[in-house]
Amino acid sequence: MTWTQVYDPLGHWWLSTLVAALPVIVLLGALALLRLKAHWAALLGLAASEHHYRARGHAAAGRLDEMRKEGVTTVTCEFCNQSYLFDEADLDRIRAA
Repeated sequence: MTWTQVYDPLGHWWLSTLVAALPVIVLLGALALLRLKAHWAALLGLAASEHHYRARGHAAAGRLDEMRKEGVTTVTCEFCNQSYLFDEADLDRIRAA
């Protein structure tokens, strides 16, 4: 099984773009509307980004098990056609992150 990059994970390009832009919207909104100091606004943007990453990461982590052959998971980049090999220790570090 090969990894397929999903460029439109929510099914509508505008909705996927809005969700991906949410950390930036939170950051700029906290600066402009809430008048927070930059470091607090950055922490809010980071929290929004972390939440988005974790929500998408758990869905992708389940697919990693399906891609394993002989204890090694291979992920190939579609752009440069470079293959990356991950053993069980690498996957444990990915899941722990």
